[in-house]
Amino acid sequence: MSVSEQAPPSLLAYEVTGSGPPLILLHGLSGSGRWWSRNVPAFAANFRTYTVDLPGFGQSRRARWSRLDGTADRLADWITAKGLPRAHIAGHSLGGAVAARLASRHPDCVDRLVLVDAAIQPEGTRRRVRPMDIAPTLRGGSVGFTPMLVRDLVRSHPRSFVTATVDALQTDWALHLTRITAPTLVVWGERDAITPLALGRGIAETITDAQLIVLPNAGHNPMWECAEAFNAEVLRFLRS
Repeated sequence: MSVSEQAPPSLLAYEVTGSGPPLILLHGLSGSGRWWSRNVPAFAANFRTYTVDLPGFGQSRRARWSRLDGTADRLADWITAKGLPRAHIAGHSLGGAVAARLASRHPDCVDRLVLVDAAIQPEGTRRRVRPMDIAPTLRGGSVGFTPMLVRDLVRSHPRSFVTATVDALQTDWALHLTRITAPTLVVWGERDAITPLALGRGIAETITDAQLIVLPNAGHNPMWECAEAFNAEVLRFLRS
């Protein structure tokens, strides 16, 4: 059974499915909880799974993005308001940056952490996103993802989109990553041109005892492009 909450302007919208320990899924830039639709059925069989629309996006469009630290703090407040114990947190791209910031700033909120092609640039790594890199990533993402991305982009709040994009490109991550104490799985698409694999390796090397899983032939959206393999790896980690 899935429950959806249409949030007032200042709050976060979410859907919850399944039962068991809480698992919170955070989408990428310009996205929504729909980006996890190929993963929720598998996760909900084992966990009470929350797909949260980040501020400024999806059904949380009117909540407005409040910079990276502010968004992590808002999510921590949301977890507390829902009366959740320590939750597993999985974040993709921009959502991965939020998840990592949450684990750094509010370690008591996070049980296990999953970072999926996260928009994080560790010290000593370099990233330059070019339009020519984004186009093939979208075309190769498998049927259905690009139309969904376009619909979500159109309904995202313009100012939130710009501010969140700036946050996704920031490089001040060294101290935040070293403060993460939650067991961490870093999942990366081998062919990601938006956040290249070198970033994933850097993240895994910086966070204490983090594990890195590379999914062959996947791009920036492995949870959609190779959902079965992605689900198996994440479930294996969360159950361990």
